[in-house]
Amino acid sequence: MLQIVGAVFLAIFVYGGLKYLTAVASNRAKTAREMLITATKALALIFSAYVFIQFVQTSLIGGGDVAQSSACVESSTPERAMSCQYLQSAPDNADAMNKEISERGCERTKCPGPANYLCCPS
Repeated sequence: MLQIVGAVFLAIFVYGGLKYLTAVASNRAKTAREMLITATKALALIFSAYVFIQFVQTSLIGGGDVAQSSACVESSTPERAMSCQYLQSAPDNADAMNKEISERGCERTKCPGPANYLCCPS
């Protein structure tokens, strides 16, 4: 998604720049300058939203703690590749979670995040 946003920003920025360079009247130059400023503000807003979402995901949900999730990867072998995955069972249904953990061969405490985010075979 960020690649698409970047491409659109580049196209608008190039168009606004060409419009600014070829402007004969001052009102056309002012319009082109406003287009460049608006495009830059929009790009800054989009990247700020991206950074905020990444912060929320890693801090509150726990989807990006490299130090802890690497414990899951280190426990895997070529015959049994492991990765952090969400279980289908709800975290508040202990019986269903325990059954799914034993069926899939998942390991607890190796992945950060909620109770149903465990180290399981890929």
